[in-house]
Amino acid sequence: MERVRDLRRGEWVFLRENTLESIETSPNLSKHQSLQLEAVIKEHFPETLDDQLGCAKGVEHHIHTNSSPIKQRYYPISPAMQKVVDAGCHRKIEQWLVIAYFAGARKG
Repeated sequence: MERVRDLRRGEWVFLRENTLESIETSPNLSKHQSLQLEAVIKEHFPETLDDQLGCAKGVEHHIHTNSSPIKQRYYPISPAMQKVVDAGCHRKIEQWLVIAYFAGARKG
């Protein structure tokens, strides 16, 4: 594992040895070479070939701002546009990209 120091925050972070930022291949690879490359990628970086969107494991993200929440008046949208928005929201909820929050629901 590699240690990386964040000088601004005074923190240390450990990185995995097999990190992958991107893969660029030649368009001139033969079919056999493409299959070999895919096998190597699957072996060493299995998480990169997953087509499904989902939650990252072991990752936390904090956004720190010094500003107050934006308060603005609600404005209605057309019923046709509302259907598009609802469909997009339901798709993200089904894929667990977002978690549904109901203002009237209380914990406990």
